[in-house]
Amino acid sequence: MSYAFAGASNQYLTCAAPVTGNPMTMAAWFRPDNVTGNKTILTLGTGDNAQRYWLYNSGTTIVYEARDSVSFSQISIASNVQANTWHHACAVEIAVAGRRIYGNGTLGSTSSAVRNPTSVDEFYIGIDRLNSGFQLPMTGQIAEVGVWNTALTIDDVRSLSQGIACRLVRPQNLVFYAPLIRDLNDLARGVALTNGNGATVQIHPRIYS
Repeated sequence: MSYAFAGASNQYLTCAAPVTGNPMTMAAWFRPDNVTGNKTILTLGTGDNAQRYWLYNSGTTIVYEARDSVSFSQISIASNVQANTWHHACAVEIAVAGRRIYGNGTLGSTSSAVRNPTSVDEFYIGIDRLNSGFQLPMTGQIAEVGVWNTALTIDDVRSLSQGIACRLVRPQNLVFYAPLIRDLNDLARGVALTNGNGATVQIHPRIYS
């Protein structure tokens, strides 16, 4: 099973942020119902997400943005995202001046722009927050969400994109892991996720655990 998000209903899952800055990596499998517009996969941010780390699907492309109080850095990978098909997305924050994005295990563009979001305290799956409201929700499914407090290597990311479970990749650095099979739990910290607006159980990608 995975969890399905109905964009029109602003459905999401949330908990306290497992990391508050870099280095860090966040990754997930996602299966969009369509390839129209922008759909949030994962967001690590502040109370209103004016400053945030944001991983999302834009049409056939996977995009990652790091935004602080000064400006933002945006990188992407043209991954030929298709509707009703599982894809793997991964964003890597190496340092305040270094980040990478991967789509289905392939490295996309990189950035060395200095961006340092502060006061990061919230983690959202399937939606972005802005000015105490919600925007750009996922319409589709998300599964196998992982966050690490280190910058994963390309070999690590390729393993994830081939279906290896998050708990088998750098387990000593895994600070959040939600398979989203049925239970809404972060297995790394033993924290329960809040289900906002009734996200529902759906099919799951094939994972080797």
